Amino acid sequence: MLRVKIEFTELKLFAGIAEIEKKRKNRIVLILEYEEVRGKIVDYSKVYDTAERKILSKKWNYLEDMAFETHREIIKEHKNIKSLHVRVRKVNPPSMKNCRYSEVFYDGR
Repeated sequence: MLRVKIEFTELKLFAGIAEIEKKRKNRIVLILEYEEVRGKIVDYSKVYDTAERKILSKKWNYLEDMAFETHREIIKEHKNIKSLHVRVRKVNPPSMKNCRYSEVFYDGR
């Protein structure tokens, strides 16, 4: 098994339920980790494209939904991925003054 990790730079998008988050975009970092079998390599640029397309497709209320739906889309489009972990990180959440980030981790179980 080979393990691949893709970490996005900060993306600015609407994510959250607080009123300020509906008016001002948050800084979101998406981190993907997956396993693939040698000989059945997955083009990680296509995995990146799938994830980016999904998270930029709408305004999100919950990081949990973003992680779950991104996971589902990647698994649907890339059959050779054996195990996928999706982390969605909101950098400096506006309603949490001294918080560096909040993060949701989804592993498909």
